Amino acid sequence: MQRMFRICLSVVLMLASGCGGYTASYRQIAVPRILTNRNAAQVEMFLDATPTRPCQNVSVITAIPGGDGVRDTGAAINLLGQTAANMHLDGVHTIRCAAPGAVGWGVCEGIGYVYTQ
Repeated sequence: MQRMFRICLSVVLMLASGCGGYTASYRQIAVPRILTNRNAAQVEMFLDATPTRPCQNVSVITAIPGGDGVRDTGAAINLLGQTAANMHLDGVHTIRCAAPGAVGWGVCEGIGYVYTQ
């Protein structure tokens, strides 16, 4: 029984680590107005700022690197924008990425928003 548990755990860990690339996590924190479709080019991206127009923060979006050891901040930020577009958000602000050598290196996170006016 214990051997079967170890085998199952090993398989789950291998599948969870993935083969590479980034995956995104989307956590909704508010219910926005009805949104229209967006493509990634329409999503506004603010690295160290917030939008100047009135907006509502509705989600936290996280890009997590895969198990291949590749850490590409540009790819992670692009994934944040693509995820925001898929969720019909107007943009992502206050994007933070863990620095090389830091705990969580390669992980990027931003706050998804929609305009209120």
